[in-house]
Amino acid sequence: MKDAEYYQNSNKITYISTLLRSEVEMMIHNYFQERGYIFIVPPVLHEQVKNKKFEIYLPLYNDRYALNSSNALYLGAYAADFKKVYSISSCFRDESDSQNHLIEFRMLEVETVGMNFEYMIVQIENLISYILDNLLESAFVLSVEDLKNRIFLLRDNFKPKRIPYQEFIKTLNKSKPGKQYGSIDISSVDYSISHMLKTPVFITDYSSKFATWTAKKKTQETSWALNLMLPDTYGELCEGCERTNDYKLLSYKISCAKVKHLQWYVEAVKKINSERSGYGIGIDRMIRWIVGAKDISSTLMFPRVKE
Repeated sequence: MKDAEYYQNSNKITYISTLLRSEVEMMIHNYFQERGYIFIVPPVLHEQVKNKKFEIYLPLYNDRYALNSSNALYLGAYAADFKKVYSISSCFRDESDSQNHLIEFRMLEVETVGMNFEYMIVQIENLISYILDNLLESAFVLSVEDLKNRIFLLRDNFKPKRIPYQEFIKTLNKSKPGKQYGSIDISSVDYSISHMLKTPVFITDYSSKFATWTAKKKTQETSWALNLMLPDTYGELCEGCERTNDYKLLSYKISCAKVKHLQWYVEAVKKINSERSGYGIGIDRMIRWIVGAKDISSTLMFPRVKE
């Protein structure tokens, strides 16, 4: 089947994506179970943090709850006791772009005590390579010629570059003279930026202005935080950071945000006395990239997108 016909047949893409997702999630479990990680099932209902970006709030119980948009804090608390934890769970965000975003999506999240920033990058690379390698041993994948050939190409070309945030912005501006990017959150324009990329890229030394508030500072302006960007419009696949264990700083940030119910997180961090890192990978985005779908909605039978 020619590529054009393959991409236009959305029913075929959905069917293949559903079978592929089953195999990918099993491989993720195998990868972490083989390495001594504990599988965690965090809550879907989170206590509200007012005015949080993309949050979906529920008008229940005096507006107490919001739908889960990230499990990073819960996994941090679990990691304080169990050291190496991961989850695969439904997350919800009020996103407008339906090319790369769903309102309801599945995310792998990992938190490891004893892991620094460098080793986190190595683990992310190893995990993705592990999945691509194992898919090429799958009877299902080998039976679909177009998919098999695509995964061979992805595996052979998955050699991510590492570029610091400021250098990445300069490179973007040189490649697109008519459109100049300033200090921006790259994840918010990941679709258009990834259109310009030729290979996967780890954007490191992320600007502290846009890095998650749990990220450890590297310099006054930068944090030990990263984004893994894919080429060809597939956008951001992974976001992560080495976390700060400065519980006084975390407590100060929480108080500045006028949030009163996160003291449990601060107490958990107090128990951690070594470096720790955490990251998240969008399962739906990974499936879209592996299959080669034009948009993320076609990888699901019942996609939830914003009209």
